[in-house]
Amino acid sequence: MEMKAPLVAAGIFLLGLVLLAVGALIEPPRPQISQSGESLIALGLTFIVVGVGFFLAWANPTA
Repeated sequence: MEMKAPLVAAGIFLLGLVLLAVGALIEPPRPQISQSGESLIALGLTFIVVGVGFFLAWANPTA
């Protein structure tokens, strides 16, 4: 169980990176707007922040 927490955090972080990359790839050049591309980028950044937060919470537990 002790090893599961950092693996979950790493999985969430990697999921965020994949969503961020896919969102950046399907986002058209600047004059046009793609709602799905922007949504994937925002969702990817959210997963990255959550993954880093889980890892920091695991690395520095409070008593």
